Amino acid sequence: NRMREPKVLCCCRLQARKGLQGTAAASFLHYLVYTLNLRPRQLWPYQVAFTHASQPLHTSEGQIINNERLEFLGDSVYNLCVTHYLFDHHPPFNEGQMSLWRNTLNSRQFMNGVAMRMEIPSMLHGSFQTSTGNTYGNALEALFGAIYLDRGLKAATRFFREMMLKKFVEPRLLLALSRQSPNGPIAAYLDPKSQFYQWAQKHHRTVEVRCNWLDGATAQAEVLLDGVPICHGLGRNHKLAQRAAFQKALEEVEPECSVQSTECR
Repeated sequence: NRMREPKVLCCCRLQARKGLQGTAAASFLHYLVYTLNLRPRQLWPYQVAFTHASQPLHTSEGQIINNERLEFLGDSVYNLCVTHYLFDHHPPFNEGQMSLWRNTLNSRQFMNGVAMRMEIPSMLHGSFQTSTGNTYGNALEALFGAIYLDRGLKAATRFFREMMLKKFVEPRLLLALSRQSPNGPIAAYLDPKSQFYQWAQKHHRTVEVRCNWLDGATAQAEVLLDGVPICHGLGRNHKLAQRAAFQKALEEVEPECSVQSTECR
């Protein structure tokens, strides 16, 4: 089968070079190549991406490694892939519409759902609480960081457009995107920040958010409506603090439009 030959060669070549035949690493490589259609040059970044902090890897020098740093990098890589895609494929979208879709495609609910369709939970290492679900979305962001380190931005962009969107995203969401409509199915994917911006746009209000660190472990976000502070939220990073703040903001301005689930990373 000519379509499968490049994958077979990729697997065999990397397994032989690294001596992986018959190992757990060989199984993981098979997953990367056949399920995710990746062509890794090196396996290490991907192994780190799928390593939760509850069960870190250890280098020969004794350094403890997990996927949190790759998640930090991958968050920016993924956002750039999303933004570039919206800019290229949906030129009729204005800035507000692109922001709404970018927030949707970067929401926790969306990322977790895609990660589960990618079978990331079965490949993730760690003794984490699966009930939170956000561990999977975090690993997906770390995967984008690994692709970027291993193959570059072009490969990450290709993976987002040719694999993630086409194979692992719900068709109804892509249909809404292709119709250039931010309504209907998209509402189920909106996080509090996206919902609040949508509400503000509808009511012709201006929104501003300010973030700062209270200490080394706690971030604070403050939401301003028409220049007036209305609430603040706390979290272990700015993204979580903003989520908490916008959840409160929704309850302040229009309780019935606030989300029911407040899962955080």
